[in-house]
Amino acid sequence: MICKNCGKENKNTNIRCEYCGTGFYEFNDYGNPIIEDESIKLKTSTFRIIVNIFLGFILFPIMFSGALLFGIGAYDIVPKFIESFGYQKAQGTLINYKNCNRSNQEDYCDGIYEYNVNGKAYTGSPDEKRNKDGFDKYITIWYNEKTPEDYVIYDDVFFIFLLIGFCLASIPLAIFIVVNVIFKKVEKKEKEKEQKQKTM
Repeated sequence: MICKNCGKENKNTNIRCEYCGTGFYEFNDYGNPIIEDESIKLKTSTFRIIVNIFLGFILFPIMFSGALLFGIGAYDIVPKFIESFGYQKAQGTLINYKNCNRSNQEDYCDGIYEYNVNGKAYTGSPDEKRNKDGFDKYITIWYNEKTPEDYVIYDDVFFIFLLIGFCLASIPLAIFIVVNVIFKKVEKKEKEKEQKQKTM
């Protein structure tokens, strides 16, 4: 028997090549040896590589964009989340603007929100310059119960970045994993089909 891997002659009773260790046989449920058909592996593995490369060109830019957006959102939100841990929640109402700058015939300002704690009014700002129409009338403000003037305001834009980034990064990865799992199942079925044909 000639080894398909190294081309050297072996005894017909050998299960593996005594020179390179390549396996010659597999055994079915009846204990009969079945010669491996490398053509099945070659066809499916080649097609699998081509599909993975194709998916990579399509999915990698999407995953990269998602990771970038997720990173931008996390960069703003995570420090604020740590800072506001244990804080209480209050509703802030937009009452005015500050630090306005004129650009392209529009005013870009910081919004000023008022929130009440134990009957006393406090003010806070997201410190994010926007067009005046870009501010919500009501927002959630997290404040320190001991010192209510210490507050944290989460910017909704960064929440959106975080959510979209997570979806863009995770969905393509899930598609890539599912496609490769399907390939493995197809390879297994093709191999089992070939083995049955040889034992008939």
